[in-house]
Amino acid sequence: MRLISFVDLDDTLFSTRRKLPAHLQDTELEHVSVNTRGEAHGFRTAKQAALFTQLCRLGPVIPVTGRSAQAFARVRLPFSHARVLDHGATLLAADGAPDAVYAAQTGERLAQHARDFSTLAQDLSRQVRLHFPGLQVRLHEVHGQPLYLVVKHPQRQMGALTELAHSWQEQLGSDSRWHLFSNDSTLTLMQACVSKRGAVQHLQTTLDPRGEALTLGFGDTLSDVGFMAACDIALTPGRSQIMRVLEAMHHVHS
Repeated sequence: MRLISFVDLDDTLFSTRRKLPAHLQDTELEHVSVNTRGEAHGFRTAKQAALFTQLCRLGPVIPVTGRSAQAFARVRLPFSHARVLDHGATLLAADGAPDAVYAAQTGERLAQHARDFSTLAQDLSRQVRLHFPGLQVRLHEVHGQPLYLVVKHPQRQMGALTELAHSWQEQLGSDSRWHLFSNDSTLTLMQACVSKRGAVQHLQTTLDPRGEALTLGFGDTLSDVGFMAACDIALTPGRSQIMRVLEAMHHVHS
């Protein structure tokens, strides 16, 4: 049976040194990505390397990431098939060319609420600068349309991000046009009309129209759950955000 793996990158196939087990020596780690200054930034363990190698032997391995095309270019792993970028807003073929059909559909969806999202992003950005001066906020555009607003804390102090997330959630209410999610270092508000899940489902239809392949979904954060659920089997690292949430739920009900 054919196997297709849809795999998140950061904190799944590799991580920053800070997030890797402290007992590992630097000589035990492989450098697989760089930052904007060209400095070593992402590292993988021998086990992560073995996972990637085995998956590549079994079938196509397709990265599914929030990284932009520029950020993805800083990853030094040999992907040879399609890739999902920009949280699902960008879908590239194996040769790096955009999927024309998917790009047209995505552009139309993003344009539908672009003005409202831009206005909302400007208002929320002002709130961040006024009430949370230690946080960094930036609006990201894709295909000429606003896609998501991301907030980071330089010192990775989650208290401020958590407080901001609660504030935003109250303001957004049940508006289904927007999707709010967070991880260990960022808070992101995104147009909900595009997603990693939608991109993966598009690829599944394209690569496996009869649905005969076994599909695996690998991810580490709650924002990955959607595309993982679109696969036959979902897997997550033991130290992931997903596992922390599941463990907390287990303790509550045990």
